[in-house]
Amino acid sequence: FRAGQKYFGGKPILVTTNPNIIGAEEGEWPTIEELLGEQFGPEQLTYVMGWLKSAREAISKGIFRPGQLLALAGEAGCGKSLFQSMVTEMLGGRVAKPYRYMTGNTQFNSDLFGAEHLAIEDEAASTDLRTRREFGANIKNLIVNESHSFHAKGRDAMNLPAFWRVTVSLNDEPENLMVLPPLDESLRDKVMLFKLSKPSCFEKNDTLEKRRKFRQTSTKELPAFLFMLSKWKVPRAYKDQRYGVKAFQHPDLLEQLNMLSPEHRLAELIAGADIYDAADDTWEGTAMELEKILRGHDGAAADRLFTFNSACGTYLARLRIKQPERFETKKSGNVTKWIIRKK
Repeated sequence: FRAGQKYFGGKPILVTTNPNIIGAEEGEWPTIEELLGEQFGPEQLTYVMGWLKSAREAISKGIFRPGQLLALAGEAGCGKSLFQSMVTEMLGGRVAKPYRYMTGNTQFNSDLFGAEHLAIEDEAASTDLRTRREFGANIKNLIVNESHSFHAKGRDAMNLPAFWRVTVSLNDEPENLMVLPPLDESLRDKVMLFKLSKPSCFEKNDTLEKRRKFRQTSTKELPAFLFMLSKWKVPRAYKDQRYGVKAFQHPDLLEQLNMLSPEHRLAELIAGADIYDAADDTWEGTAMELEKILRGHDGAAADRLFTFNSACGTYLARLRIKQPERFETKKSGNVTKWIIRKK
């Protein structure tokens, strides 16, 4: 994390600046305390504090430790961007925008290596499942791996170490949540999903001048907040050996996100196709046979859902985990057959 010189394609790359690590100083922090307390509430705040503590300790000591992606969902004006700006200050004052790279819209990412905080704010949500899955794959890559491919335009790529924490802010309507990838088992421990409330202190700061002074006050309190954070210990029930704190997803947001999942869309497509035997309300067959039936029922919806060869079987397997009373498998020789019940 220190300034220095690296060689890239025979030419030196100068890393000319260090992060500006704010020192921790004992003091009062009433503005931040009120702000975070009302934004997150007691239960969520413990996870937020654990996430901040882990990130702060890693960057202060110059060590690598992975940290979950932190997603902030709430109504407009609840302070999502303000919290992200505070994260930037706590982690060195440098921020970059990774969304285009994380969704596969560009292969060039050299700008990300000049920042510790990667912030995504109110990006246009993509309903395309391929884009969301690309985003999910890059969440795993950016938060878990210590070494990353550095690729500047017109240059060959090379691997370099990086320290990153990734945050996302978005409104909490279902269509806005679509910026997030489906939270399958491989992602559940790598994503924090918080539901923010609008703090009452924002009502008292309802002019541009008052908001400017509020932001200045909260910035001045950061050293005192960080001093408290350095002394604070993550409760045993919240600890995680890998990330420092366990992942958390707000149940309301998680339910909404699950309703947007491809397996849920498959269940809806099955219900609309009415595939069941009238005698016992069951259907039996292979995933390929089911896909053929569903394509005949609604080809456009099936095309959007089945974007790779084994998609139908993959989503059926997830439904079997979530609804074992309705979805099960049986072997017929070397062929896996599915039994699907209406209720």
